[in-house]
Amino acid sequence: MKTFPLNNDESYPEAWSYEFLEGKMQKSIAPRSCILNFEGIKEDETVYNPCPFVENGELYLLGRVEMLTSEIAHVHEFKKSAEKWQSQELSFLHVQDPFLACIKNRKIVGGVALDFSEPFPGIYTIENYRTSFFDFDTKEKIIDGPDHMKDIRLVDLGHAIGVFTRPRSEEDGTVHSSIQFSTVPSLSDITTDLITAISIDPLKKVSGFFNYNEWGGVNAVYQLHDGWLGVLGHVAYYSEHATDESPDRAQTDEHLRKYAAIAFEFHPETHAVTHPVIILARNNLTTDAAPKREDLRDVIFPGGFIFMKEHEQIAEVLFFYGLGDAHVGVSALPYPFHHALDQTSANNNLFILDRTIALATVGLGQ
Repeated sequence: MKTFPLNNDESYPEAWSYEFLEGKMQKSIAPRSCILNFEGIKEDETVYNPCPFVENGELYLLGRVEMLTSEIAHVHEFKKSAEKWQSQELSFLHVQDPFLACIKNRKIVGGVALDFSEPFPGIYTIENYRTSFFDFDTKEKIIDGPDHMKDIRLVDLGHAIGVFTRPRSEEDGTVHSSIQFSTVPSLSDITTDLITAISIDPLKKVSGFFNYNEWGGVNAVYQLHDGWLGVLGHVAYYSEHATDESPDRAQTDEHLRKYAAIAFEFHPETHAVTHPVIILARNNLTTDAAPKREDLRDVIFPGGFIFMKEHEQIAEVLFFYGLGDAHVGVSALPYPFHHALDQTSANNNLFILDRTIALATVGLGQ
């Protein structure tokens, strides 16, 4: 297990940066990694930004499906058959970047819903976006988040529901972003206005996030022992220059985006937070899988963990992520938190699978 320094550890700056975290991470290659193959989608479509989950002892994926030339997305559910993942479209879920959680014994699924205009035939412009939540079984919409906000996540705390939000703004080329957190008594108490109120309250800010001109957010939340939450998230910034790893990279008219996956722990009662660690960045992978666009080559967008159980212990995870906005990648990594996973949690049970089955399903063997 990794040891996470608390936010009062003087060896870490009060507000860390992507560069600082990158210097702290191990630069080794993640050798147990692969790219998944999918069937049941159109020839010009791609699958990325996955959400893995377990049902009846089998592994499933929710995947963002769209054409390489578009951001008009719909979500498919995939199940492994033979060597590829077979698709079934979820007709009620036309969103990007799906996620799933168990809240009060209800499977709540969500994603980013977009509003488009069509100024010219076949040419679509994004006018607005928001995070939308649905009941996975009844397909009923539960709530829409505020306009222009991604990365809203819910977590069942037993006595209450935790709400993570992610306000972000960009003005004159400078990004401002934070992670906010509060609790509400029940799912019915969550409203668009409440999420907005949490997002603008300086007392709700999770300390340390984010440094100047960086942004990120929470992708998935898991219950740990002693009241802690294990958080999977991402940190990102724009890089206008080629990196040392690829100095000959062709420049584009757009900024190059650098996204990395981070993990940290958060205590919902004390608001104590451990400093995040980068668990995977693009330079940890040797694959030459082509991105959707050149400026997206360095994008690792976290989807979720499958916790691999062996002899009642969990020492490894399968980490699923979007790669370059064009592929689903999976890597076997060490368990990323200091506190042990609460294996009695109804939410966590969506993400726990026998280690042998998990590795065989994604083709990573033992």
